[in-house]
Amino acid sequence: MLIQDQFSQESAASAIVDVGSMNDPTDQQGMAHLCEHMLFLGTDKFPLESSFNSFVKINGGRWNGATKLDRTEFVFKIYSPNFMDALDRSRTLAHPVESILHQLASPNHNYTKFLTGNRRSLTEKLSNDEIIEMRKKKKNPKKPTANDTSPETFRKLRRNLAKFFADFYSPNRMSLVVVHNESLDFMTEKIIEFFGQMNRSGPDASNFLDLDLDPDMDTMKQVGSDVVKK
Repeated sequence: MLIQDQFSQESAASAIVDVGSMNDPTDQQGMAHLCEHMLFLGTDKFPLESSFNSFVKINGGRWNGATKLDRTEFVFKIYSPNFMDALDRSRTLAHPVESILHQLASPNHNYTKFLTGNRRSLTEKLSNDEIIEMRKKKKNPKKPTANDTSPETFRKLRRNLAKFFADFYSPNRMSLVVVHNESLDFMTEKIIEFFGQMNRSGPDASNFLDLDLDPDMDTMKQVGSDVVKK
């Protein structure tokens, strides 16, 4: 959806992808959240890890993302003259091994926000009981260090991250809303330029409404045609 507000001095974009933590591979819990964070750490055209974040920040903008059970959300706003440059920096995933290492080993990273998405859950095969317990407690059972995993493990993680992105980040699972002060024709042209290469079609969005989830976890229930948080 494109919205023109010709008098606005700020512009914004919000995207929702129909993939969340319930789509995590059994042996790599937290993959959806890791993928969310890697999207902010560089693209093929702008490979520096801080390219998007720094550009938005120095131009008076803000950004955020969130991984839910069934979806991943992205949003940013910035002064309008810099909006299209920021949108260009957000368009494609690139994830060198070094970026993954940095993301998982940073001493300042709040691992609890990843739920199960920590070094252990992304590199070790866990039992179903362990996965449920980690989700319920929402804490990291093992403090990560920078050298407790082999390079091959991270190469595998990188390959699986790329596969996860290719499988789930497809146009049929995405919704995009843009608010900008340029014409609708101009915005349409730019959206096609930036995202037109994403012409593949992935699997349809999953339906988790019938799952019997633990009462201590986030749950959903269907009321009529609306889905609401319980």
